[in-house]
Amino acid sequence: MLLRPAAQALRQPALWPAAACFAKRISLIAGGTGITPCWQVIRAVCSDPEDDTQVALIYANQTVDDILLRPELEALAAARPSNFRLWYTCDRGLPEDWAHGTGHINLEMISDHLLAPGPESIVAMCGPPGMIKFACLPNLEKLGHAPEAMIQF
Repeated sequence: MLLRPAAQALRQPALWPAAACFAKRISLIAGGTGITPCWQVIRAVCSDPEDDTQVALIYANQTVDDILLRPELEALAAARPSNFRLWYTCDRGLPEDWAHGTGHINLEMISDHLLAPGPESIVAMCGPPGMIKFACLPNLEKLGHAPEAMIQF
């Protein structure tokens, strides 16, 4: 849940606890259907014209045809270039004019396409457990992202 300063979060006791997050730079890593919670963050930031939060997304899929929400993501990236950066990576079946990444998420990809670590930065990720465990967490740590700034949906 992302809130502005002085905002409040409410929860019912039977539900999972809500937590406020005051980040001005949000890096997102999604794999396949893991785009779902990331999309909520992207929409929340990009729907508010006064929100200057920066968001960067690496979205991994097996093929270009597997990219969910592609038109919507690209429309937001075009409409809000100062807020939202988008990078895809796919394993196979790439068109000749593919201008994004190939293969699995790696250190170089994270370094080049996500936002730098810092006190107002978080990284949220959602995808297959192997992607999180072997591609995301170790490489984010190598780049200096603090464990407490890494969120797994």
